[in-house]
Amino acid sequence: EILQKALAIRQQKLGENHPHVADTMTNIGMVFHHLGQLDQEAQRNIAIRRIKLGQANLNTQFSIQTIPTTNRNYEQALQYYQRALAIKRMKLGENHPSNAIVLTGIAMVYTSTGNTAQAQVNLQKALAIKKVVTGESSALLTVNYKNLGDSYLSQGKFVLAQESYQKAMTLSRQSDINNEETANLFVNMAKVLALNGKNEKSVEYFKKVLEYNKSKYGED
Repeated sequence: EILQKALAIRQQKLGENHPHVADTMTNIGMVFHHLGQLDQEAQRNIAIRRIKLGQANLNTQFSIQTIPTTNRNYEQALQYYQRALAIKRMKLGENHPSNAIVLTGIAMVYTSTGNTAQAQVNLQKALAIKKVVTGESSALLTVNYKNLGDSYLSQGKFVLAQESYQKAMTLSRQSDINNEETANLFVNMAKVLALNGKNEKSVEYFKKVLEYNKSKYGED
């Protein structure tokens, strides 16, 4: 509600197609996406409780109402992201760095709704823009390749996922884990190596994740 009021003020002061208006729309899109994820998590919890307790012990009205609410939030997120992208392209050009941020947001919504093909299309567009802006070998591309690897993994395209994760690791210039983001990258690489039949290499990555977790959280 606060962001929507801010959007109305910016539209009044700056005009409908100002880049700052697009920034606010992007932020609103992020909020709706997050709300959709929260609803989705609630649905998962309901499913778990249904299994554990039985249908009779659940508030079924809540479980029925949550699904359309989730869909509406994702639809709203896409609408704001797409409006923001249209403005940015019109005012800033096709290859402005901020376009990549919006495209990634769109991809994340598609991922949440299970539309992995569209997610991949938008991730590739975001990566192409970042390459133009930063160059082919920039460490700033690490997260783009990781996101693309996640998309390939979710589609069962394990060879392409491995290639993307490997590219992310090469660009990040990290052979060891020093933060949660890198740990997640190593876990996903270990998974996809196992799925590609490279079990020994997979174990190496899992061991690095285990050592990182021990150093951060302790042996127990």
